[in-house]
Amino acid sequence: MIDTLLLDVEGVVQFPRAQFVADIERDYRWRAGYLAFEQELLHDPGEARALVGDGDLLDVVARVLAGHVTGVTPRQFLDRWLAERIEPNHELLDLLPRLNVTQIFLITNQEVRRAAAGSDRSTRLAPG
Repeated sequence: MIDTLLLDVEGVVQFPRAQFVADIERDYRWRAGYLAFEQELLHDPGEARALVGDGDLLDVVARVLAGHVTGVTPRQFLDRWLAERIEPNHELLDLLPRLNVTQIFLITNQEVRRAAAGSDRSTRLAPG
């Protein structure tokens, strides 16, 4: 029997939703496309600092977003990104109640806003 199971949130419990890119590109006027923005955001030193609690992701989004899109505020974008960018790994979530383990923990290296959104969504969708 396995005593403890650790599950990484990003890439295990949840995955990027493929349709998100098409949806967000359709709805806003991106200068070089959404993926150019996401690439810059995820490689920004401020985003890395937010991962360890040294800064707020919303501040980084605000700074980077301004050079990529019009018609959406940083708060609107971040709220939508957190709500729509990912989808739960339903196959895994369906399997978890059948596992013979004492405890299951979700772990992540995501900054606070992303981790809270992913963990909350995954917990709510877990069967049982």
